[in-house]
Amino acid sequence: MSLQPASPPLTSPAETLISTSNGPESNSPSLATRPAPYQGRVAPTTPSRLPRAKHWSRRTKLLLTLAVFLVLVAGAGAAYKFFGNPFKAPRADLVYHSVNYEALQLTIVERGQLESADNRDVICKVKAGNKGSTVATTIKWVIDDGSPVKQGQLIVELDDSGLQEQLKSQRIARDKASSDFIKAEEDYKILLSQNNSDIEVAKTDLEIAKLNLEKYLDGDYPQALKLVLGNIKNAESDRDMQQDRSAWAERMVKKGYMTASQAQAELSRLESYDITLKKAQEELRVLNNFTKKLMETDFRSKLEEKKRALERVQLQAKAKEVQAEALRKSTKSVYQQEQSHFDEIEEEIRKCRIYAPQDGMVVYFVPENTRYGSGSRQTTIAQGEPVVEGQKLIRIPDLKHMLVNTKVHEAMVSKVKGEDWKLTGFGDSIRTVLTATPDALTNLLAGFAFTEFREQYRDKVLLQIFGGQ
Repeated sequence: MSLQPASPPLTSPAETLISTSNGPESNSPSLATRPAPYQGRVAPTTPSRLPRAKHWSRRTKLLLTLAVFLVLVAGAGAAYKFFGNPFKAPRADLVYHSVNYEALQLTIVERGQLESADNRDVICKVKAGNKGSTVATTIKWVIDDGSPVKQGQLIVELDDSGLQEQLKSQRIARDKASSDFIKAEEDYKILLSQNNSDIEVAKTDLEIAKLNLEKYLDGDYPQALKLVLGNIKNAESDRDMQQDRSAWAERMVKKGYMTASQAQAELSRLESYDITLKKAQEELRVLNNFTKKLMETDFRSKLEEKKRALERVQLQAKAKEVQAEALRKSTKSVYQQEQSHFDEIEEEIRKCRIYAPQDGMVVYFVPENTRYGSGSRQTTIAQGEPVVEGQKLIRIPDLKHMLVNTKVHEAMVSKVKGEDWKLTGFGDSIRTVLTATPDALTNLLAGFAFTEFREQYRDKVLLQIFGGQ
């Protein structure tokens, strides 16, 4: 049978056909040439008589065999060149990549610098000790440049000998100020107690003065008045009795029962009783007109004086308390200032020992203006070199988190995209499970636990959906 194309070929006006025969006459392919009139149109479907196949000549077979051999050799050479020797192991210096259909990654090539994403600067925080001088201290010891360090490791030790001397002097001043403050504090307490005692004594004296006035007006004076009145009554009674006896003596003398001298004696005794009565009456007049006024005036004046004494003691106590309080506050302020200065010196001494703020590598800091020899002051990080307050000594980069610092042309900035992440809901699920119990205490503890363990599951909370370009 013969194979005929449905459309004419584009390379030749005549098409070569390969025919094969299943009969016993021939088992090799034969070549037949289609005439040119069939070019560009469909061959007729009616059977036609084919010309008889011609046998190849020996020369033709030899040329055909040579051509096939050359094609096989060329194909083997090309396969070896492009695919390598299949019996040899893959080369380790080559990077292989499977060719797949994927998004075209636009690559922008720019110059840049590889830097750490987290740089920690070590700064001298020691203050300058002398006025007018910017030098704070000198470097006593410093770790070698390029050394790996751990967080909290000692990297710089500054000279603190001058600060140690200041600390000794300041300790003496602090202790003296402390003793003065303690003394002022105790004196203030003693003064308060003394003021209270003086005020209480003055109040007691005032109360005694009031009682003395009341005692005289309501006790001593009425008692004296009653005593004088009683004396008057006795004197009047004695006088009246003696008058009767004198009259009786005169009658007895007239009758001759008594002598005249006896009658005169009775009369003298009558005069004596009369004088005693007048004396008692005079005592009553002196008591009412003088003694009472004198004693009442004296007690009232003493009462007023005690009142003034109480006010004076209270004012004095207040003035002394104000003075003692002012002294106590001033000594306290001095003590606090000395203590603050002492603490500042101790803090400056602690600042002389500088520790690594994070894990990384030690890099001596060199300012930009002095990196190429320009600048008014050259900074050198070495033992014995002076340092100033605020000077950057060392930079410690975190080698675990690096970034590239480069400049991209503004026309290409819009084509640079960062990574795109989305939430997976893992954190919300963990929080929901931990806080699902109705117990308030358990929920509180679960909230703290979620905060503690959140960092461990951070990589599961976010899912990267775009790697950036």
